[in-house]
Amino acid sequence: MMRKTRFVSCVAVVAAILSGCSLIGTHAESKPACDGFDLAHSGESLGSGTRLRNELENAATRPGPVRFIDITRAAGWSDDWTRMVEVPAGTKGAELNSVAHTTESCWKGLPAVPDDDQAAVDYFLFIKDEPGANSRPVQAVQQSSGNIGRIYFHNNEPLTTESVLIAGGKALVAQP
Repeated sequence: MMRKTRFVSCVAVVAAILSGCSLIGTHAESKPACDGFDLAHSGESLGSGTRLRNELENAATRPGPVRFIDITRAAGWSDDWTRMVEVPAGTKGAELNSVAHTTESCWKGLPAVPDDDQAAVDYFLFIKDEPGANSRPVQAVQQSSGNIGRIYFHNNEPLTTESVLIAGGKALVAQP
Protein backbone atom coordinates (compact mmCIF):
# COMPACT_ATOMS: atom_id res chain seq x y z
CA MET A 1 0.00 0.00 0.00
CA MET A 2 2.84 2.36 0.85
CA ARG A 3 4.47 1.79 -2.56
CA LYS A 4 1.21 2.47 -4.34
CA THR A 5 0.75 5.77 -2.41
CA ARG A 6 4.32 6.89 -3.28
CA PHE A 7 3.79 5.95 -6.91
CA VAL A 8 0.53 7.90 -7.15
CA SER A 9 2.16 10.90 -5.44
CA CYS A 10 5.10 10.84 -7.86
CA VAL A 11 2.79 10.58 -10.86
CA ALA A 12 0.76 13.56 -9.58
CA VAL A 13 3.87 15.72 -9.13
CA VAL A 14 5.25 14.81 -12.57
CA ALA A 15 1.86 15.49 -14.18
CA ALA A 16 1.63 18.90 -12.50
CA ILE A 17 5.11 19.86 -13.69
CA LEU A 18 4.53 18.66 -17.23
CA SER A 19 1.17 20.41 -17.48
CA GLY A 20 2.71 23.78 -16.62
CA CYS A 21 0.75 24.07 -13.41
CA SER A 22 3.72 24.06 -11.10
CA LEU A 23 4.34 27.08 -8.90
CA ILE A 24 7.62 27.77 -10.66
CA GLY A 25 6.03 27.86 -14.12
CA THR A 26 3.13 30.02 -12.98
CA HIS A 27 5.40 32.56 -11.31
CA ALA A 28 7.76 32.81 -14.26
CA GLU A 29 4.91 33.31 -16.72
CA SER A 30 3.27 36.07 -14.67
CA LYS A 31 6.33 38.33 -14.83
CA PRO A 32 7.27 39.41 -18.36
CA ALA A 33 10.98 39.68 -19.10
CA CYS A 34 12.49 43.17 -19.22
CA ASP A 35 14.07 43.68 -22.63
CA GLY A 36 14.61 47.43 -22.17
CA PHE A 37 17.71 49.58 -22.43
CA ASP A 38 20.36 48.66 -19.85
CA LEU A 39 22.27 51.69 -18.57
CA ALA A 40 24.93 49.56 -16.88
CA HIS A 41 25.59 47.48 -20.02
CA SER A 42 24.71 49.70 -22.97
CA GLY A 43 27.87 49.05 -24.95
CA GLU A 44 29.97 51.73 -26.60
CA SER A 45 28.33 52.37 -29.96
CA LEU A 46 29.23 56.07 -29.84
CA GLY A 47 32.68 55.71 -28.31
CA SER A 48 34.68 54.88 -25.22
CA GLY A 49 33.14 55.95 -21.92
CA THR A 50 36.61 56.12 -20.37
CA ARG A 51 37.87 58.48 -23.08
CA LEU A 52 34.78 60.68 -22.65
CA ARG A 53 35.34 60.92 -18.88
CA ASN A 54 39.01 61.81 -19.53
CA GLU A 55 38.02 64.56 -21.97
CA LEU A 56 35.47 65.95 -19.51
CA GLU A 57 38.20 66.10 -16.87
CA ASN A 58 40.56 67.84 -19.33
CA ALA A 59 37.89 70.37 -20.33
CA ALA A 60 37.16 71.12 -16.66
CA THR A 61 40.75 72.28 -16.15
CA ARG A 62 40.95 74.53 -19.24
CA PRO A 63 39.71 78.13 -19.18
CA GLY A 64 37.07 79.35 -21.57
CA PRO A 65 33.88 77.94 -23.04
CA VAL A 66 33.70 74.71 -25.00
CA ARG A 67 30.87 73.14 -27.01
CA PHE A 68 29.81 69.71 -25.80
CA ILE A 69 30.22 68.23 -29.31
CA ASP A 70 33.89 69.32 -29.24
CA ILE A 71 34.42 67.32 -26.04
CA THR A 72 32.78 64.19 -27.47
CA ARG A 73 34.72 64.51 -30.72
CA ALA A 74 38.00 64.93 -28.80
CA ALA A 75 37.11 61.64 -27.09
CA GLY A 76 36.80 60.04 -30.54
CA TRP A 77 33.02 59.72 -30.38
CA SER A 78 30.57 59.44 -33.26
CA ASP A 79 28.13 62.34 -33.75
CA ASP A 80 25.19 59.90 -33.86
CA TRP A 81 23.41 61.40 -30.85
CA THR A 82 21.17 64.42 -30.31
CA ARG A 83 20.89 65.02 -26.57
CA MET A 84 22.42 63.91 -23.30
CA VAL A 85 20.60 63.78 -19.96
CA GLU A 86 21.81 63.04 -16.47
CA VAL A 87 20.46 59.94 -14.70
CA PRO A 88 21.17 60.44 -10.99
CA ALA A 89 20.86 57.75 -8.33
CA GLY A 90 17.26 57.02 -7.44
CA THR A 91 15.81 57.92 -10.86
CA LYS A 92 12.68 55.94 -11.73
CA GLY A 93 11.79 54.79 -15.25
CA ALA A 94 8.86 57.18 -15.64
CA GLU A 95 11.02 60.12 -14.54
CA LEU A 96 13.72 59.18 -17.03
CA ASN A 97 11.17 58.88 -19.84
CA SER A 98 9.89 62.36 -18.99
CA VAL A 99 13.35 63.97 -18.98
CA ALA A 100 14.69 62.03 -21.96
CA HIS A 101 11.48 62.21 -24.02
CA THR A 102 11.57 58.46 -24.53
CA THR A 103 8.93 55.76 -24.26
CA GLU A 104 11.01 52.87 -22.89
CA SER A 105 8.66 50.51 -21.10
CA CYS A 106 11.47 48.87 -19.18
CA TRP A 107 14.77 50.41 -18.10
CA LYS A 108 17.50 48.15 -16.74
CA GLY A 109 20.40 49.24 -14.54
CA LEU A 110 18.76 52.37 -13.15
CA PRO A 111 21.07 53.61 -10.40
CA ALA A 112 19.76 52.90 -6.91
CA VAL A 113 19.99 55.26 -3.98
CA PRO A 114 23.23 54.22 -2.27
CA ASP A 115 23.60 53.03 1.30
CA ASP A 116 25.58 55.25 3.66
CA ASP A 117 28.85 53.46 2.91
CA GLN A 118 28.41 53.38 -0.87
CA ALA A 119 29.18 56.01 -3.48
CA ALA A 120 26.31 57.15 -5.70
CA VAL A 121 26.30 55.90 -9.29
CA ASP A 122 25.09 58.41 -11.85
CA TYR A 123 24.94 58.06 -15.63
CA PHE A 124 25.02 60.28 -18.67
CA LEU A 125 22.44 58.96 -21.15
CA PHE A 126 22.91 59.85 -24.80
CA ILE A 127 19.75 59.95 -26.91
CA LYS A 128 19.11 60.03 -30.63
CA ASP A 129 16.03 61.88 -31.85
CA GLU A 130 14.60 60.14 -34.90
CA PRO A 131 12.58 62.20 -37.43
CA GLY A 132 8.91 61.26 -37.18
CA ALA A 133 9.60 58.76 -34.42
CA ASN A 134 10.29 58.61 -30.72
CA SER A 135 13.65 59.36 -29.22
CA ARG A 136 15.76 56.31 -28.45
CA PRO A 137 18.57 55.75 -25.97
CA VAL A 138 21.92 55.09 -27.62
CA GLN A 139 24.61 54.84 -24.94
CA ALA A 140 24.99 55.39 -21.21
CA VAL A 141 28.24 56.37 -19.53
CA GLN A 142 28.84 56.21 -15.82
CA GLN A 143 29.94 59.58 -14.48
CA SER A 144 33.33 60.01 -12.87
CA SER A 145 33.33 59.05 -9.22
CA GLY A 146 35.07 62.27 -8.18
CA ASN A 147 34.21 65.90 -8.75
CA ILE A 148 36.70 66.49 -11.58
CA GLY A 149 34.87 66.52 -14.89
CA ARG A 150 31.41 66.55 -13.32
CA ILE A 151 28.77 68.47 -15.28
CA TYR A 152 26.34 70.83 -13.59
CA PHE A 153 23.24 71.06 -15.75
CA HIS A 154 21.27 74.30 -16.13
CA ASN A 155 17.77 73.64 -14.68
CA ASN A 156 18.26 69.90 -15.39
CA GLU A 157 17.98 70.63 -19.11
CA PRO A 158 19.56 68.11 -21.50
CA LEU A 159 22.80 68.99 -23.22
CA THR A 160 22.84 69.08 -26.99
CA THR A 161 25.69 69.02 -29.46
CA GLU A 162 25.75 72.84 -29.33
CA SER A 163 25.54 73.22 -25.54
CA VAL A 164 28.28 75.43 -24.14
CA LEU A 165 30.13 74.40 -21.00
CA ILE A 166 32.48 76.54 -18.91
CA ALA A 167 35.04 75.24 -16.45
CA GLY A 168 34.00 76.11 -12.92
CA GLY A 169 36.49 74.82 -10.40
CA LYS A 170 37.08 71.22 -11.38
CA ALA A 171 33.65 70.76 -12.93
CA LEU A 172 31.86 71.96 -16.05
CA VAL A 173 28.87 74.26 -15.83
CA ALA A 174 26.28 74.16 -18.62
CA GLN A 175 25.31 77.60 -19.85
CA PRO A 176 21.69 78.62 -20.50
